[in-house]
Amino acid sequence: MEYGKILRDTHIKNSICPCIKHMPGHGRATNDPHLSLPVLDVSIKELRKTDFIPFKHLSDSPMGMTAHIIIPEIDDKNPITTSKKGIDKIIRGELAFDGLLVSDAINMKALKGDIEERTKAVLASGCDIVCYCFGDNEDLLKVIANANIMSDRAYDSFKKIETIIKKKPRKIDIDKDLKEYDNIIGNVEVYTSDYDATEILHQIKKR
Repeated sequence: MEYGKILRDTHIKNSICPCIKHMPGHGRATNDPHLSLPVLDVSIKELRKTDFIPFKHLSDSPMGMTAHIIIPEIDDKNPITTSKKGIDKIIRGELAFDGLLVSDAINMKALKGDIEERTKAVLASGCDIVCYCFGDNEDLLKVIANANIMSDRAYDSFKKIETIIKKKPRKIDIDKDLKEYDNIIGNVEVYTSDYDATEILHQIKKR
């Protein structure tokens, strides 16, 4: 939790808007929402003990992203991203998050329906922004056509983000920063269309 706060505050200090994700937690998922819909069949009481804690600790963050994950006790039909119950009761309620809320990417296979249906469902659930990142211009135009005007609350959150990114950042040393990044991250492989992000979790558990 403390590391998360340091990371968030450092982003803000350097004029970058941090986004906490994926709310209310993906840690127990055993499959990747890019490929299928994870179901978190765990009680809210149990989730309060661990999964919710980091997000409650960072609830004053300027921006957050939803999780394409079902919590049956809250909504057994819709993932949090398209669940009004999930967003009202968990993200805005239990976690007390009041920042700008963006959906996870709506082109993932975890969600049902075409792009227009997904866009409408995301906004109806209470998300402020729809995240679409598949790169198809026709679909992007459909997202825009079905988008709403920001609510006053969402606009206020957006203005706070604008204040962050307009701050004067520290002077960037490209060569030094890239070298430091390479030392920390190492070589990054190109993702394939069937890449399963949970492979990383499986590898970690084996160590």
